[in-house]
Formats: sequence, structure tokens, C-alpha cells
Amino acid sequence: MAFALSSKSAAAVVSRAASKPAPAVVRAGVRSSAKARRNLVVSNVAAPAKEQWNVNIHGPGPNSDRAGLPQLISKEQVEALEAELDQGASIAALRRFNDALRNIPADRWESVLRPVFNELCFNLESFNPAFTSCLLMVQRTIGVSDYVRRDLALKNLIQPLAGEYGMHNGQPQLKTHRELFSDFFTSLFGYELQALLADSPAPTAAQQLFASMLRDISTAGGREAEHAAIGHNAVLNMVPSEHVPLLRSAMADHDRDFAAFYNHVADLIEQGCSA
Repeated sequence: MAFALSSKSAAAVVSRAASKPAPAVVRAGVRSSAKARRNLVVSNVAAPAKEQWNVNIHGPGPNSDRAGLPQLISKEQVEALEAELDQGASIAALRRFNDALRNIPADRWESVLRPVFNELCFNLESFNPAFTSCLLMVQRTIGVSDYVRRDLALKNLIQPLAGEYGMHNGQPQLKTHRELFSDFFTSLFGYELQALLADSPAPTAAQQLFASMLRDISTAGGREAEHAAIGHNAVLNMVPSEHVPLLRSAMADHDRDFAAFYNHVADLIEQGCSA
């Protein structure tokens, strides 16, 4: 996450910390704004350069807006639904999680964060099978949904899924997102992620969130499979405008489940800090 430091002296603190031999250094009281001081964990391993990759956005066209087909949902309708989530329970839980991170004592961050990273590791990887299930559900509408609309939705869905595995248009395969997460963990803790996973209990909150996502995707929320297209541009190519309430309901379910997960990891941090 990018942030700006308020002074050259604060930037110098970060620079010196990043050059230390330790895998990560905590600097207390770094000023991050005119009124705020935060504890800052600085990794001495440089973050990878921002990925530069090409994505093709496939929007509705003449062949997918033919006479006789239901009117598709508009970009403005999707953005309005997304804006509703900005006030949702999951955003509040995520803010609580971020606040808890900032308040970890400088001498206890490793012990506090180990159970959190155990949950996050499973959570981040679980999006791969969940997203693959989304792709499958759209493909399974063969013979039910419109041929062109289905194809455009799939063309949009496959690109971010492939990106999870380091595959981008016109480029050699890069590191997968799992490899990048593992590298980040090692740079912060000084040992391999596998060591954490071998010593940790099952990540119950992440497993529960994954089960909820997979259930909702695989059953289309208890509705017809043709209503299960997920993904911003996939939605624009696939979902009739009459199903805005259905989409809102699905997003509300997702908001609820994510709030439960991030409240749990915030609980882990707060309990670790008070132990």
C-alpha cells in the first residue's frame, strides 16, 4: 500500500530501517500525516516493481445487444451498487483490522501476526478456486444464455484469473500471486511461509469464508445458473438490468461474509496484543 511521509526526517527513518540486516524493523512514532504518528514495520526487501501488463476489456457490442434479448445492466448501475458497499459492514471491519495493525506493540508484532498470516494465506489463495467456479458457472449456461454474451463474459473473466498465475497478454509467465505472497512473508518474518503453515492450526475463519463463497457460486445463490455471472465486465455482458436486486442481494451476502472474516482477524490481533 502506498503512503506519503510528512517530512524528510521521517523518510530518513524508513530508509535507514530498510537497510538493516534484519528482515523487518519496527519504527515507532513515524509521522504519517500532520496529526498522526504510527508504528511502521519496514521490510528490508524491496517490493517488486509494479506489474505492467495488458488487459483487453470486452464490452457489449452490436452482436450482444440484438433485438429480442433482455436489456443488459449498465456500467452506471454496477458502479452504484459498488458504491453501496463503501458503507457496508466489510469496509468497517477492514478499517478495524487496519487500525488494529497500527497498534501492534513494536516488540510483539511477529507473535501477534503469525495467526493472522495463517488466515490470510488461505484466504488469498481461496479466491483462485472461487473465481474458477465463477468461470465454470458462466460456461455452464451453454444452451441457456446468449452465445455472444456468454463468450464476451468469459473473455473478461479469464484474464484476471490467468493473472493470478502470472499469465498476462503478450508476456512470459511471471511469478504467481502465491509466490509473491510467500516472498513477502519471508521478507517480513525471515523464514519460509511453509514453516508457518506446518506449525499452525486450521484457518477456520478463512475456511468458513471460502465455503460460503463456493456455496453461493455453485448454487447461484439458490437461483438459476444463468444468474451467476460474476466480475465487473462479465456482469456488463451477461446480467439483464431487471436483475439489479439480485445482484444487490449477492453483494450484500459477500459483504456480510467478508465482514465476519476481517472482524475475526482483527480479534486475533487485539487478543494477541492484550495477552
